[in-house]
Amino acid sequence: MRPRAPIAALSRLENRADVTLTPPRDESLAVWVVQSKWPNGAWRTEIVPITVRQWTITAPPSDAAAPAEVWVSVVDRAGNQSTPVRVREPAGS
Repeated sequence: MRPRAPIAALSRLENRADVTLTPPRDESLAVWVVQSKWPNGAWRTEIVPITVRQWTITAPPSDAAAPAEVWVSVVDRAGNQSTPVRVREPAGS
């Protein structure tokens, strides 16, 4: 059975993005999967320890802008991945 989707918020700053990560409650989780799409069309996937609650995504050398999209999911200890959620900046930012 898939874990429930996480909650995440995004803050873009020049060539990086800070992602605040909140796991679903009462789940036995192992890692975050943070996927970012860059203005040049390239994708990057990062596997992040579940204990991390703040993750900074920095631009690869080939791109000078913040990521165009960020998606986050969680993986439980049995290897089941949640549905990815698109991370957005809070309204009014």
